[in-house]
Amino acid sequence: SWQPLQLNLPVVPVTDMVVKNGDLAVATQGRGYWIFDDLALLRQAGTEAFGDQAALFSPGPVLRLSATTSENPGYRGRNPAAGAVFHYWLPQEATSDDTLELVISDSVGSPIRTFTRKPEKDEKSEPVLGDDDRKLTVDKGLNTLEWNLRYPSVERFEKLVLWNDFLAGPRAVPGNYRATLKSGESTVSVEFEVRADPRSSASPADLQAQFDFTLGINRKLTETHQAITLLRQARSRIATVAERIGDHDGDSPLVDRAESLTTQLDDIEKALYQTKLEARQDPLNFPIRLNDKLAGAMFGAAFGDNPPTASAVAVRDELFAAIDLQLEQLDAVLGAGLDTFNREVAEISLPAVDVPTE
Repeated sequence: SWQPLQLNLPVVPVTDMVVKNGDLAVATQGRGYWIFDDLALLRQAGTEAFGDQAALFSPGPVLRLSATTSENPGYRGRNPAAGAVFHYWLPQEATSDDTLELVISDSVGSPIRTFTRKPEKDEKSEPVLGDDDRKLTVDKGLNTLEWNLRYPSVERFEKLVLWNDFLAGPRAVPGNYRATLKSGESTVSVEFEVRADPRSSASPADLQAQFDFTLGINRKLTETHQAITLLRQARSRIATVAERIGDHDGDSPLVDRAESLTTQLDDIEKALYQTKLEARQDPLNFPIRLNDKLAGAMFGAAFGDNPPTASAVAVRDELFAAIDLQLEQLDAVLGAGLDTFNREVAEISLPAVDVPTE
């Protein structure tokens, strides 16, 4: 005969239940309370929600909080996600040939983040503090993805060491956003709203000013780091050509020209980045350079819900000008300087130094 399953679990009376801000809160007498924060999903669950077509559920209003998700084990509670939680339904497990991506866009349709089955960065790359690098799961049935409301982080280059190693993108400002799930031939979109922290006294203009300030630095740092990567590629290729020139004609003035180009590239890199840094504590021994100083300005301005101060703006402008000067010098070396070198290299039938200048 059928017997109910017997579990030796303590019986705790639920003494209060209330729906608050769209979530279900449950309290026990003298023991604590829990919040079921996925009611938005249940409200959208209909007869076609879990059928033979991919589905994406709106996360409902999302609070712009600075807290992070807690994964504490044991009997301690888990904080809610620090951002938007997207639930999506796949009628069958996605294969490697199936298109699967989730695109987050702002109110005018400009893409912010694109998540796929692969992390945004190579899994072997160095971690970025404050970023999540999540990827989509492809299981048959219900899947979830948490977006921490951050824009893309600053692009890094190989073996980058910073004292101000916080390169996460700025948090999205309160407003309306769109999420679009592309699964195979199916495309479905939902709208959702990001709301300000109810405890914050910052105005929308304050939050927008903070966002614009940090995003501008974010992009300047990415431009700087891309330039350093390009500089290193050029220097390596110049060294290879110089070696072949030496084998061809050891007394050629082209060897001296190659050394001059290399010295110019070295000076530019050393102005942009402290090349002696190899470990996290090395900035205690060697002064930080322009990119690290700019990262520090971004790091300080990203705290809390405050617009940048006048001094922060002044520091940013000063650092931008100094970096732009170095980037202009790099353009000159990789432009006119390298063109002259390559013309002379061609005269002795050796391959040119091919470096993209974009």
